[in-house]
Formats: sequence, structure tokens, C-alpha cells
Amino acid sequence: MYITGDLHGYIDISKLNSKRFPQNSRLTKEDLVIIAGDFGLVWDNKNDEKYWRKWLNNKNFTTLFIDGNHENHNMLDSYPVEYWNGGKVHIINDSIIHLMRGQVFTINGYKIFTFGGANSHDKEHRRENYNWWAREMPSKAFYLLILSRYGIERVLVPYNLGDLGSIDDINIESIGDNLTLLTRH
Repeated sequence: MYITGDLHGYIDISKLNSKRFPQNSRLTKEDLVIIAGDFGLVWDNKNDEKYWRKWLNNKNFTTLFIDGNHENHNMLDSYPVEYWNGGKVHIINDSIIHLMRGQVFTINGYKIFTFGGANSHDKEHRRENYNWWAREMPSKAFYLLILSRYGIERVLVPYNLGDLGSIDDINIESIGDNLTLLTRH
């Protein structure tokens, strides 16, 4: 299993070519490369994007990705939801799989929780539902779901949700300009 991030579509896909990733010549489709955010090859379905998805599909490995802030969430949601290794996924093609948020997968004997998302620092220069999606950031309800579903006692959120007091048995407390602490009672 190999992990990288921030391909941003074809902008930095060279991370996975044979020169920069020589291990790929020894891999098989059973081997996994995980892109931890900003995969970017499910964006607008133009020919260059299709070319790079086909290029990845023909590699010796299987590509998994967790969405980041630079993803087209509407397009991702257009793929049917399927189950793979214990969690929900979108199958993009034979060897590209989107690991959906808030899932726990068993991969190579490891339990892996997928969170996904981030806050775009450049969204003021973008247009909603064209090259920026509000769903890039997990919702407050998503954080509450994580706490309740997985029995996690604390989640530190890298942005300010505000002081919301308590919801059910969860305390939501702002602890700085850009931090929120969610605590299970």
C-alpha cells in the first residue's frame, strides 16, 4: 500500500509515473495506491481527464482516493454507491475507486477510517457548483455522526463551528479562532 495526495488531476499525476514511482513496475492490481485528497480526475469529464483516468486504469496497481477540497462533488455523486471492503465507494472504473467519507474499510488487514474534505483557501476566486462545492467541508451533522457511530470520544475540527453548546450527548466548543472541539459526554 502506497499513499500520496494532491494530484489535482493531470497537474501532478507525474507522481505516479515510472520515473518518479519506480516501484509501480513491480506492482499488481492487488497493490493499492491511495490518493489522500485532491484526486481531481473526476472533475469535468473532458478528454484530457478521460485520458488520465484510462492511463491510471492501465497501471499495474489499483488507485483508491479520498475526496479533498478540490473535487467535483456533484460528479462524484453521479456514480452509484457500492460496497467494497466494508465501506461505501464510488467505482470510477475497473481500478479507480472513490472511498466515501465517514466509512471504515478493512484494507490489507488494517481498519482505515476515511474522513475527506478540506477548506479551500481560494474559494473567493471560484464559482459554486462549477469549480468549488460547499460540500468540500464536512457538515456539523457529519461530525456528530462520526462521534455517535464510532464511539469516538473527541474530535478536533480544524475550523470554527461556533459554540453550539450540547446536541444530544455531544458538547461543541470553540477553542480558538479556527478550532472546535467536539466531546462525547
